[in-house]
Amino acid sequence: MAGPTYVPCVERGLRKFLPKQVPDASLQSLATKPLRVANYGEFSMGWRTTATLVVQGQSVTVYLDNIGLGKGRIELTATFSNVGQPFEPALRRALVDALGNRLEAG
Repeated sequence: MAGPTYVPCVERGLRKFLPKQVPDASLQSLATKPLRVANYGEFSMGWRTTATLVVQGQSVTVYLDNIGLGKGRIELTATFSNVGQPFEPALRRALVDALGNRLEAG
């Protein structure tokens, strides 16, 4: 997730994946930006991808938050998605905190 090829790889995959999941949809835009997450283990990182699809003439925005945490040989990932607005921030933080606490304990 930290390497320079991560974002282009994710976006390339989503450009293929999203239109196949929604019949007759066309991908209008796609952007991935860093997402701030709490520090756990040896690395913690997050990315938010925002995709806008046109479905039956309507514009629909999909938000995908990808979180990665790691310590030693342990790597944890979580993906949170929602349509129309980002995944509930407080719930996402609570779930990432739970993962981070497990990582720290492991």
